[in-house]
Amino acid sequence: MRVPVLRTWKDERLEDAVEYPFFARDKRLRVWNVYKMTYPGGQIVEEKWTENAGFWVEQIGENERIYHCNHGMASPPDFESLVFKASVQPF
Repeated sequence: MRVPVLRTWKDERLEDAVEYPFFARDKRLRVWNVYKMTYPGGQIVEEKWTENAGFWVEQIGENERIYHCNHGMASPPDFESLVFKASVQPF
């Protein structure tokens, strides 16, 4: 089964660790910083690629990274808003 986009959210209702088997012909795993913002009037929007949104990546090993994320409206940036680790293991 091919999954073109897999979204994982930080949510207290969900587990802290997730595991997804996948195969990538190009041997790449792409990671984006996406977050939900609530605007005046109650409108909730998924934001990405805006203002200060981004993360810095800490390489732990050849197949493991820690991502330090910042949402787009943080001033000053806070790259400890969400920290997660991604590990890729060969089949």
